[in-house]
Amino acid sequence: NILSASVADFAQLIDRLPSLECISLAGNPSMDDPSARTEILASPLRVIDTLIEPRERIAALSTRILPADQLAFLQKFVIFQRTPPNVAKEHVVELDMSCLGTKRVDVSGFISLRRLSVRGNKIARVAHVIGVFGLRQLEQIDLRDNLLDTPYEPLELVHDLESLQSLALADSRGLVGGIRRNAQGTPPPPLHRRQGGAPALLLDAGDGAEPRPNQVFDLCVERTLKGLQLRTAGELAELDLSGCALPFVDLSKFTRLQRLSLAGNKLSVDALSAAQLQTLSSLRSLDLRANALADVEGLAAILEQLFGHGLEEVWLAGNPCCPDNDVSSRSRVLAYMPSLAARGALRRLNGRPVTLLEQVSLLQQKSEGDGAGEEEALRLVLDERAHSTGQSIESTLCLSLRHMQLSSIAGINACAGLVALDLSHNSLTNLMFFSKGQQVFKALPHLRYLDLRHNELDGFNNLTAVLSGLEVSVLYLYKSTASAESAHPRNYLHRICEHVPSIQFLDGLRNPFGLSLTATHRESFAMR
Repeated sequence: NILSASVADFAQLIDRLPSLECISLAGNPSMDDPSARTEILASPLRVIDTLIEPRERIAALSTRILPADQLAFLQKFVIFQRTPPNVAKEHVVELDMSCLGTKRVDVSGFISLRRLSVRGNKIARVAHVIGVFGLRQLEQIDLRDNLLDTPYEPLELVHDLESLQSLALADSRGLVGGIRRNAQGTPPPPLHRRQGGAPALLLDAGDGAEPRPNQVFDLCVERTLKGLQLRTAGELAELDLSGCALPFVDLSKFTRLQRLSLAGNKLSVDALSAAQLQTLSSLRSLDLRANALADVEGLAAILEQLFGHGLEEVWLAGNPCCPDNDVSSRSRVLAYMPSLAARGALRRLNGRPVTLLEQVSLLQQKSEGDGAGEEEALRLVLDERAHSTGQSIESTLCLSLRHMQLSSIAGINACAGLVALDLSHNSLTNLMFFSKGQQVFKALPHLRYLDLRHNELDGFNNLTAVLSGLEVSVLYLYKSTASAESAHPRNYLHRICEHVPSIQFLDGLRNPFGLSLTATHRESFAMR
């Protein structure tokens, strides 16, 4: 507007309006002089165009307030400005005393307080938050960005205040994270959230001081048990110690644990080896994400013991040994525990099932030249197929083993009743496999359909020798060899059909030396 009244006139107006908290005067000639705002600051207003900051108020009243009284005035003003009007302090449940730049804060008398923030001050001791130990209903306190340098003094709050659920300490001279507790087993609403979850437990003392890891761990356990009203650690079935920055854990007392999360700590393989994990005979799920696990071989040895007890799933992503949950990271981890994955003990890794294809690949890598791993891989696939169809291996008539990365079919003779066999899209280099001294295909007298497309056979010579004694009617060989001789079916049609006269169709082409057209139709109908 075009108000040009003096500051004294505005002061009289404000005095006549005792409930006034906010006034906007920008854009009037009276406010062109910056000193006008400073003179009005002496009034009880909260806002003059913008929020009145505590420092502004003190600067405006500096000529009227003695230096010794400025801190008390500052706190009274902040409480006046940041709490609802006409509410007694014993009824206030939330108080923000952050960013005052003071060394002490007085909260005595706020007996109903549940949430308190004193972030961004110069507090060096918890005791300098005067009256905090009398806040028996306090649930959350934010001490971040202060000068706290004693690692365990803040923990006195946890011991003394039964209702405390969240203690934030990050950036307090190296104190990192916060403590959280909740009787219902879920994290309380934090005063802040870091990437990846709720506040963590403080550990790093800063300035070269090293807190005792076992003291921090024991505190976690104590508060967990107290929150759940349990007497001993052996009563717990689930335990979440994630995000606590712990380099040490002792799990010897948690004998009934079924689910355990240690994600977001600083555990090494050596620390995990000393954690007494082998005592957790009921453990089914283990979360070790975002730790310092680098030795895959040592980690696999530890997990071998747990999977023997019944562990089914484990999370390892975010560790040096398994940075991501991509194919290469999974393969690197699984390569060190082939027997676990192969026998189905390890069912899930990083939240995803261990697939049959991964199990087969591991077993074949495990083979040491004697073919034992390859035969075990085939048996695993056969068992899975039998389970999915509800038929026994011996009575199986049609079997598809395509896209299984098989390099051997030794043991296929267990399916003695096979009529149709699909081995396409594998890694077979030859078919001269023997089991118990017998050439495996000789044990498949009923085989009529065989698909060998997209393999890496060493040529047609061994192939014709293997198939010559069989009565295969339908055969597929397109791109079945490592060389280009199987790239064009018409180029090898006569050669194969001449050595295997029982063939009626080769890659969809009729045998040029075959039966009469009527017999061909009869055979084709029977196969269909």
